[in-house]
Amino acid sequence: MIDEALDQITHDMAYAGYDEQLVSGIDQVAQNVKIRLLLVMGELFDNTTLGVDYFGTIFSGNSKQSVIDSMLKSTIKGTPEVSDILDFSSSFDRSNRSMTVSFTIDTTYGKVTMNNIGLLS
Repeated sequence: MIDEALDQITHDMAYAGYDEQLVSGIDQVAQNVKIRLLLVMGELFDNTTLGVDYFGTIFSGNSKQSVIDSMLKSTIKGTPEVSDILDFSSSFDRSNRSMTVSFTIDTTYGKVTMNNIGLLS
């Protein structure tokens, strides 16, 4: 599958000069996982069930880390072309409202590791 490439920092479309950049294979799957983790549930007008329930679950103050991790893992595993999660860790600081995740996944293209993905800041 081929998709438009996004800048790793700004998440805006990536260009080289005036040419739009494309991404495919394992890089495209990694990009899609990151997009899904950054999507807030209810953000898409045409499908409000997609995304992570940051406001209802994570910021509720009542959720245990195991519940949060389970929700994030489900989001990762539900990404097309992801077959398994091989390793996963997360860090959530409620007082600063910051969260990072690191994980290794198995995809149809091979294994990919993503470290210190900032979900909240």
